[in-house]
Amino acid sequence: MGFGWDLDGQGLIESDLELVKVVVGNVLKNAVTYAPEGTRISLETRRGFGGIRLFIENSIEGLNLKPNELSRCFDPFYRKDQTREQKGNHAGIGPSFCREIMALPGGGITVSPAGSERIVFEIVIPCS
Repeated sequence: MGFGWDLDGQGLIESDLELVKVVVGNVLKNAVTYAPEGTRISLETRRGFGGIRLFIENSIEGLNLKPNELSRCFDPFYRKDQTREQKGNHAGIGPSFCREIMALPGGGITVSPAGSERIVFEIVIPCS
């Protein structure tokens, strides 16, 4: 598994740092847990649009997610395939919890396709 990053700019985060660590940690842990062997996980930050935008991208090879399934990942307890073997201690509430956390300070979290077999989570952290 490979990991790369591209960090851009600086800013004073206007949020609870512990909660931001929970969100970023959850997204990274899921990326590592569910990505196939040999995948590359990338992390990129961009400053602008009222905050620091953090992009975490990884492979989802073999999951064949449709657009409506991708948006459902923020539904509590949603799992694409309830019968597949669980990896680690994942109950399916992390993404929905992260969305609630990021909404508190006016930030957010979204997921979108990044090619045919990759996804990217975008976390917006308010900053000055």
